[in-house]
Amino acid sequence: MVILNLLLSVVLGILPALIWLVFFLKAEMHPEPKRLVFLTFLTGFFITLPTLFVQTVLRDSIKYYWPAYNIFILFFILAFVEELFKFLGAYWTVRKQPSFKEPIEAMFYMISIALGFATIENIFIIAGNFNFANPEILYQTFGTLALRFVGATFLHALSSAIVGYYWAKGHIHKVVFHTLIIGLILATAVHAIFNYLVLTFQNSYLIYPTLFLLTISFFVVNDFSKLRPLNNSEF
Repeated sequence: MVILNLLLSVVLGILPALIWLVFFLKAEMHPEPKRLVFLTFLTGFFITLPTLFVQTVLRDSIKYYWPAYNIFILFFILAFVEELFKFLGAYWTVRKQPSFKEPIEAMFYMISIALGFATIENIFIIAGNFNFANPEILYQTFGTLALRFVGATFLHALSSAIVGYYWAKGHIHKVVFHTLIIGLILATAVHAIFNYLVLTFQNSYLIYPTLFLLTISFFVVNDFSKLRPLNNSEF
C-alpha cells in the first residue's frame, strides 16, 4: 500500500504540470525540440532542493535577526530565490544548445523548467497527505490537486514566462543583464503577491488569487504576441 500511495502521488503530482506544458506548447506554431523541453523540465526537478535549502537558510536568518519582519518582504525574498534559480537552471540547460535560436523559445523553456519545479512541489505536498485506502483523505488530495493546478502550478508557469520574455527582449536589444533584472523583479512581485493573497484570503482561496493570475495571464499572452512575429529571427 505504501508503494501504491507513492506511485499515485508521483502520477498525480506530475499531472497538473503536464497538462499546462501541453497547453503552452500547443500554442506555439513551431514546437520546440522535445529533447530540450524534457531537459529543461527535468532540470526543474533538480533545482528544487538547492532552492529549498537557500530559502530555508534565508527564512530562518530573517526570523532570527529581524523578529518584526514584514511578511510580504519575506515572501518577496523567498520568491526571488525561486525565480532566480529557475532562470539559472534554464540558462545552464539551453544557452549552448544549437536549437535555442528564436526569441519566443526563451519563454517556452522558462515555462518548461517552472513546471518541472512545480511538479516536485506537487509530489511532496500530495505524498505527505495521500492515502488511497482512506476516502476522506483521497477527496482532500484531489481538492489539493485542483488548487495546485489552478493556483501554484499556473503561477510558476506565468512568473517564469515573464522572466523568459525579458530574457528574450534582452537578447534582441543586446542588454540582457539589465532587462533580465527587470524580468526577475516583475516575476518575483507576481509570485509574492500571489502568495500573499493566498495567505490573506485563505477562506476564499480560489477567488482573489485566481483572478490575479488570470489578469497576469493576459499580460503573458501579450508578451507571446510581441515575440511571435520575431519567430523566424535568431538571437
